[in-house]
Amino acid sequence: MLLIDGREQDMVARVTKAANKQNIPHEVQELDTGDYIWTRDEYLESDICIERKTVSDLILSKRSGRLDNQLKRMNSNFPLSYLFISGKFENIYFSNNYIKGWTTEHTKGLKASISAKYPFVHIVEFANDTQLIDGIFLFYRKFVEHREIRTASELETKFKKKKVTDLDPNFVHYCQMAGIGEKKAKEIMETYPRFGDFIDDARNNCLKVKVTHTTRKWLKEMC
Repeated sequence: MLLIDGREQDMVARVTKAANKQNIPHEVQELDTGDYIWTRDEYLESDICIERKTVSDLILSKRSGRLDNQLKRMNSNFPLSYLFISGKFENIYFSNNYIKGWTTEHTKGLKASISAKYPFVHIVEFANDTQLIDGIFLFYRKFVEHREIRTASELETKFKKKKVTDLDPNFVHYCQMAGIGEKKAKEIMETYPRFGDFIDDARNNCLKVKVTHTTRKWLKEMC
């Protein structure tokens, strides 16, 4: 399902129209983080969070400090986070919305800073809002299409590159849960050596270990 932030003003009607045309389930609500969220389903191991910014809004929100707060929340709560930028930076100098003092050096510095400070937030640029709207739905289709490749790649990154040849299957199961990394998986295994026991307690709401909201949501859907 696609969640759409109702504060996106004129974009709401355009995105909902595109969703209806493609028979995509969607809801309009006030989102705490991001402008669009593809919720986790049988094809997505995690929610996909998208923040939309026009070039001028991106610059102004950077100067006000609002952008950093938004990206910080995305980076902390969504491993799949994307900053969709609508428009071209060079065009701000030829429009009525000229941003005084902004240079190409600022543009390069902003993109580099975002990548360095928020590693889970990826920048994607579109020429205009029409292409950006297409991109919202294209992202979901591509994530569905490449699920098997993505899963295999994640396992390879976690295990094969570390030359681990004899893995406890319980450890692998823990690592594949939303919001669980290798360190947390090892901590959980101290209390729950068997993954089945962990799931049983999760189903009965009596877990003996602390897990994040993301993991609890994943467990609730799974159970």
